[in-house]
Amino acid sequence: MGTALWSLNHYQGGGALQYWLAAIWGGLGIALVALGLRAGEMRAGVLGFLGGWMVWGGWFQFGFQLFAEQLAVPPLEIAPGVALPGANGLLLASAPALLAVLLLYGMLNRETRCAFMRFVMRQGRLSPGQPTPGLRRNVARVVAMETLVIIWALNVLWLLVYWAVGFGALLWVIFAVYAVWALYLVGRQLRITRPAYALRYGIPVGLIAWILIELPAQFGLLPAFWQRPLEWPFASLVVLATFLVSIGLLVWRPSASHPVASGGVQASG
Repeated sequence: MGTALWSLNHYQGGGALQYWLAAIWGGLGIALVALGLRAGEMRAGVLGFLGGWMVWGGWFQFGFQLFAEQLAVPPLEIAPGVALPGANGLLLASAPALLAVLLLYGMLNRETRCAFMRFVMRQGRLSPGQPTPGLRRNVARVVAMETLVIIWALNVLWLLVYWAVGFGALLWVIFAVYAVWALYLVGRQLRITRPAYALRYGIPVGLIAWILIELPAQFGLLPAFWQRPLEWPFASLVVLATFLVSIGLLVWRPSASHPVASGGVQASG
């Protein structure tokens, strides 16, 4: 969905219009996160995901694109004759330091409940302490930030892999190891029974698992219809309808509007 919207805006809008539309799109994402601040746990998770996804697609992707065009940065070739769409690949790959700062901030926050971050903190003996008992997290804001960071981290990770090993046997070895990890996460996802937690866990799992389709498609091994939605109208409409119906069912399910259980002060960080 994100790549399809980028493609439509970039190739059909073009010029200054694409950046105005991207700015509005990202602003709508912020509005959705704000709307989710007082929503129930399920609805807040959905709105947070949509908001983070829209901010990435509007402000981050087109922000990188704008500066790449202004600085005449060439498209990033990941293999002979294979370049990533747009001109922002090299600019995106130059920003891991900023991403690392965000990750470090999250890891050194005692209220962080992310299993991966707390695992890294334990292994590095960096734990700032246990979360404050009774302190409730703001689900929409947390999910939005997690969505942004995970999309960014996956982009940077695979750009660095392309740069380091190129298109060869080693790339597919790394991809195979990554696939095993992604499928392990999917297996854990299937064992979760609480709907709201399943949604929050499923967002990063879905983003991680998407690479299993995206990477082969970059090399022409799968039809990347999401990069050319107007050339594949039926497939694009099916994906769009499925996405909208799924979001609607999650947002308007009876329990989605129930407020987050009380019993503690809401976390602001």
